[in-house]
Amino acid sequence: MQWGQFGVPYIMAAGDDRLKPDLAMFPWLEFLTVKRSIDCEHAELIPLDGVHRQLRIAAERALRNLSNAKSVTLRQPARVTMRALPPGDLRSLRHILGSRMRAIAPGSSRRS
Repeated sequence: MQWGQFGVPYIMAAGDDRLKPDLAMFPWLEFLTVKRSIDCEHAELIPLDGVHRQLRIAAERALRNLSNAKSVTLRQPARVTMRALPPGDLRSLRHILGSRMRAIAPGSSRRS
């Protein structure tokens, strides 16, 4: 979405089946499911040959619909909440300029 600040339209996305509902706010967007989410660590991949064919078809549709596409920008500054699942962590992000980090107890549903 960073290209939206230059007027580049957001026309297509690909990802797992759980991503599509998150993109409902972009009705013009062409979306292709390339894997099915099993849980937070596992996914069932869709066979690559079929995905490649479907990506080409989706890209063609997206380009045909280009006149309806819109550029998307994020309000600045952006506020983001991230959570890491063990054994991962977010310590490598603590030096990003302007970031503030706060530990939340595992299993907590508290949002910042």
